[in-house]
Amino acid sequence: MYSLYYIGFNSKFDGILAGASIIVAMGIVDDIKELKPKTKLIFQIIAACVLILFGIKVNYITIPFLPGTGSFYIGWLGIPITILWVVGMTNAVNLIDGLDGLACGVCTISALSLFGVSIISGRITVGILSIILSGACVGFYIITLIQQVYLWEILVHSF
Repeated sequence: MYSLYYIGFNSKFDGILAGASIIVAMGIVDDIKELKPKTKLIFQIIAACVLILFGIKVNYITIPFLPGTGSFYIGWLGIPITILWVVGMTNAVNLIDGLDGLACGVCTISALSLFGVSIISGRITVGILSIILSGACVGFYIITLIQQVYLWEILVHSF
């Protein structure tokens, strides 16, 4: 909580919180009552649109092999690219969630990579949020690993 206090609340952080809350609410409802894929897609698009309403969207695309800075402004094309990115990443993590620890591992490595890049580029807020995410993923992995070991011990000793 201290790290969130340190970051401070602004409209972009509120947008991330609102969009993530929509995804979490969709996940809870999906766990209780299975949602159709079309309904999940609609919720994901709504979450991406919430981000855009709060001013969070892709503005520049960087291609490092181009001369100069290699980045160029994409204007209004940032809106559909942002929607595709949010929906695509949400579904990519959902698809790799089938194997034990795979989603946690991929998200931890991604968050730590983002942490390194954000610290190098001086984006402290992004760095704090990414290290929080990586810590949550590692903690979740440890909890699931302990539960599996505990369940395995119960199965072994019950026979």
